[in-house]
Amino acid sequence: MRQITIKWRLSEHMNAGDFRKRLRSVNGVELPKLLFWHDESGQTVRCGHTRTQPGDASAVEKKRDRIDNSARKRGPRTEAALLDDSRASDDAMPTIRFFHSKSFVGIHFLGSEMIDFASQNIALLIDSARQVLGPVEFEVQEPDLDMKSRLTPRTYFIPSLALRNPSFEFISVEQYCERIIQQDLRRQAAILGIDAPDNLYVRITSIGDPGTHWVRTNSGQKTGGALRLKDVKFITNADLKGSWSAGSLISKGFGSILNPAAASAMSLRGSNE
Repeated sequence: MRQITIKWRLSEHMNAGDFRKRLRSVNGVELPKLLFWHDESGQTVRCGHTRTQPGDASAVEKKRDRIDNSARKRGPRTEAALLDDSRASDDAMPTIRFFHSKSFVGIHFLGSEMIDFASQNIALLIDSARQVLGPVEFEVQEPDLDMKSRLTPRTYFIPSLALRNPSFEFISVEQYCERIIQQDLRRQAAILGIDAPDNLYVRITSIGDPGTHWVRTNSGQKTGGALRLKDVKFITNADLKGSWSAGSLISKGFGSILNPAAASAMSLRGSNE
């Protein structure tokens, strides 16, 4: 499985959310709404695009069936809900993802449909980014996307993890994060047609900030939203190649899973502030 990643080098730090907002407001250029995970009517697309039948050229612009946001499993809020694993099969993980690091901003396009979408719009996207960032250096990468089982655990790092409407009544913050990350790894693998290890596990080793800030999940929301945790480290028995994410708001730059080498180069200061 392949992906396309476009990265722009920065002289000053910019987070993924700011880059996304500025691209949406570029003068004189209208980028496809799908880039910001919306359909042509402006509604949020809540289903993955990789289930489309081959040969449907207009598929990426079509309005998708939506999942009622209020009905989605956010808990667990009861003891019985601890056994609910439906999130892992929820076809609602965006395959277009903005991201940032210490000296880059960029966009990941995952899966064949989004690779085609990026290829069709790359000139327009580069011209728009030039208006936002100026004449900065950029590069286009085509890394493989895969997940392989490991005999020994490997450490990964999430600079900023967003949890939408979490409940810790029956589960600790660490256990909640383990549950979300493990389910989202399996969910992304299923959407992209990758076989996840049958015995996949996730264990949190540390959380720098267990949640002191809430972020809005949409422009019309005034309260609640997503709880933001910072500097989440975990081990897993999977070797992750390419772009993997967990939690909520991943299309906007939250939840990016970094390997140890990338984590050491990450600027924690200003991460999704």
